[in-house]
Amino acid sequence: MTIDTAGTLALIPGLPVYRKNSSVVLTAAMRGFCFALWRSAMVPIVITSGTRTPAAQASAMRTKLDLGEDLNALYKQDDLVNEILAGDTSLGGITATLTAQVNRGRYLSGHMTATAVDIRTQGADAAEMAKLRQAVAALKVKHIFEKVPQHLHIEGISSVYAV
Repeated sequence: MTIDTAGTLALIPGLPVYRKNSSVVLTAAMRGFCFALWRSAMVPIVITSGTRTPAAQASAMRTKLDLGEDLNALYKQDDLVNEILAGDTSLGGITATLTAQVNRGRYLSGHMTATAVDIRTQGADAAEMAKLRQAVAALKVKHIFEKVPQHLHIEGISSVYAV
């Protein structure tokens, strides 16, 4: 397996297994999981997010707020979400709150602990979505179809997938 400069994992150079842009950070476990997902689903895999710093998580949350997403409905840890919403909800304010939470050993998202990836679903047809959901279930990880913005959030990726 090789990873080219465009951030594509390939079994054979030039034949992509999945695609991502250069700003998406993936661990060995995430790369291995995405390969296993592709091998099981046999549909195009486009990774839109992997490991996130507090600043990257804040940016994702600010986007969700701007698009009208209810963060309490999305995240399980209401105490952490409420701490964010009770404070400064600017990008800088959310970053500061998330950083303070991390410093206390609390992580709002699996992205912040390198155990979650987001897969683009925009443009996927019903058959591709069914294959993705079936593959994710077979790989025994949790998944949530998020509509804002549209993607498949997959969490619980462990080192068992490391390549």
